[in-house]
Amino acid sequence: MSSTSYTPSKVPFEHYAPQYRCCCDSVHVRQGAKIIGVIQAVLDVVALITILSSHPLNSAWTMYEIASVFGDIIVLALLWVAIKKENPRFLLPYLVYESIMIIVSMGVIASGIAAFFDPNGSIGQIYNQFIDASLDASFKSNLRELNFNEETAVKLAAASTVFSCIIFVGIFAWFIHVVYKFYVYLCDLQQARENNDLSMQYAYKATVA
Repeated sequence: MSSTSYTPSKVPFEHYAPQYRCCCDSVHVRQGAKIIGVIQAVLDVVALITILSSHPLNSAWTMYEIASVFGDIIVLALLWVAIKKENPRFLLPYLVYESIMIIVSMGVIASGIAAFFDPNGSIGQIYNQFIDASLDASFKSNLRELNFNEETAVKLAAASTVFSCIIFVGIFAWFIHVVYKFYVYLCDLQQARENNDLSMQYAYKATVA
């Protein structure tokens, strides 16, 4: 008498495992990375247009903003290359660059808090110089008519800077989290390909006893 048993010849790669999902496990990290790529591309275009149309190009801060936007565009291009080629190495520049930008933003938050509580201090004076370089004469005149003195202007600029940077850090921390999960997915996928374990279903082999 013979009996037939079935055992899996290999464990398939689980493309849709929970660790490869984001947005409360409702979206695959590949799709999440694509969504992030589109959102950031739109934000970069809007930011570049805003900077070039409303900021003096001879300002050091303006040049920093332009450089940061172009840096973002470069790592975004590599993000799309990683998606197309399914190569995790192209995600590393994005992860490193955006992490550095978050660290810089946290430094800006700290400086904004210092300027808000001490608008006449050294950091407050830097904010005041930035205000002078960024605003045209007519706008400054309007501020004086509204009794906005130098100290109030510095506090307002510092508060708005801190608020915007906190939002930036929160959003981009989530972006980095999703892209890192995508990086892990691509690394695991690459390893599975090397091991030839890419079937979506279990493969069975029959043994006869």
